[in-house]
Amino acid sequence: MNDEQTLRLFDFEGSSKEAWLKLIEKEIQPKTWQDLNVTVGKSKDVNAAYHPEDQIISRNISKGGPLNHWLIAEDFDALTNPMECNERLLIALEYGLESPNLQKVDPFVNLEILLKGVIPGFISLCWELPEIEAANKISQYLRSSHTGPNLMEGAFLPRMTLDQTFISDLKEIQNTYSEGFSEQYRWIHISTADTNKNEPFNDELGFICFAFHKTLEMLAENGMLNEEIIARFQISLHAGDQLLTEVSRVRALRILLANIQKLHGLSGQTQVFIQGKTDTACYTSESNYNRIKGALIGWALATGGVDSINIAPGNLNPPTAEWAFNSRIARNISHLLRMESYMAEVNDPASGAYFLEEMTSQLVKIPGKHFRKWILSEMF
Repeated sequence: MNDEQTLRLFDFEGSSKEAWLKLIEKEIQPKTWQDLNVTVGKSKDVNAAYHPEDQIISRNISKGGPLNHWLIAEDFDALTNPMECNERLLIALEYGLESPNLQKVDPFVNLEILLKGVIPGFISLCWELPEIEAANKISQYLRSSHTGPNLMEGAFLPRMTLDQTFISDLKEIQNTYSEGFSEQYRWIHISTADTNKNEPFNDELGFICFAFHKTLEMLAENGMLNEEIIARFQISLHAGDQLLTEVSRVRALRILLANIQKLHGLSGQTQVFIQGKTDTACYTSESNYNRIKGALIGWALATGGVDSINIAPGNLNPPTAEWAFNSRIARNISHLLRMESYMAEVNDPASGAYFLEEMTSQLVKIPGKHFRKWILSEMF
């Protein structure tokens, strides 16, 4: 087959959406194309008459790289028993952990015990901290105990609130990490754990977008808003078992965050780091059932395109002797999604799937009750 014949195979003349709908109605008479609507959740209609003209979303979701990469993350309680936390951390790193989340790190915890045998420059190390002072103490320790802190990646995520102290806290954090640490470090955290779990999922998106908007507004008022600081944000998104909704929710969040940046005079091209976590509220007492559910939620987060996936083990409170097995099974979900399902080989795997594209569009248009409607008016 010569080149001309090959080109002809793919050189079909496209039809307009109007012509496409007329063809559909001709085939399904006496029904109309509106009869193909499917109701999902509360008052969200998805139409099966999908056309390439409707695909205005996917072109703006890509994270910019050739692959759909995500970090394999896991939570560790660094406060209760630093020695046990260190033992578990070393085992997890040996079996594929890439991004440990060290939670509740007290400023007086013995960091030499906590990080014994751990080289922070080889992993993305995230510290979820109770206060600013803890972040300062940890940064000083890393500078004094580990060579090349500029090679480190991860996040210092101290607890900050959107009030009059936010900017002063942020400046202190920025001064602490502006010298000697990698530009990959993040220190502005927005978590959906602060929302009311009884609210519909669109309100959760509304909360994130409202917090993001207010943060950029405060940064602009203090002359701190620029493209570079967008890369300092991390959003933690909790995903449940409404799988197709979760895929669309992550994709919609990417678009909303980019729109909000544009409204503040930025390009909207700088991606915000999104960590996806399993919402354990949908788990049951059956550990094997939970493992299957965790795998499906991991698939949804990978398809949506998060930057980090944190899948809770099937048994949330295993005996100490069973911890390693439970955690390794949870981590292996990401390995299977990458190496056997090839989820990491396609940028935006959901692109072109009409149901997911339409759901994404619906979620972008639905304002949460905490979210200013005018932000949604600026579409790509």
